[in-house]
Amino acid sequence: MQARFVGKVNYFWGGKSSAIGWDSAWGTMRRVTAAGSPSSGTIRAYGLDCSGFVTWAFNNSSMGYAVGHGTYGQRDANVQVTASTVQAGDLCFLPSYSHVGIVVGKDTGGNILVIHCSSGANNVVVSTASSVGFTVFRRPNCY
Repeated sequence: MQARFVGKVNYFWGGKSSAIGWDSAWGTMRRVTAAGSPSSGTIRAYGLDCSGFVTWAFNNSSMGYAVGHGTYGQRDANVQVTASTVQAGDLCFLPSYSHVGIVVGKDTGGNILVIHCSSGANNVVVSTASSVGFTVFRRPNCY
């Protein structure tokens, strides 16, 4: 389900959604009110931040697994795995835990592919883990 949102859901610092499927609030202009971002106080198209995207994706899965809130909560709610054992559905983080995504598989070269809501791209994108700097992998306890 998440792949169909690539390029369609804007990055919004503090953006969360409990909607099942498309959230009608996405794309509407809103003021960024979450502290800690250079975008705070600006008006921009509403969407999700990285941890909000992960939470939304798991909430929309048939598992309904509570993956944790925020990147630190998502780190703490899941168990660490190695890059060599990573599988689709695992979470991946920057070493600082300031960004999170979901592993979707590997490309033909064996590179780990990750879907994430990127502030730099201002959208949901699929990237290789290494191009973003994702080096920490954690497995949700639901599988």
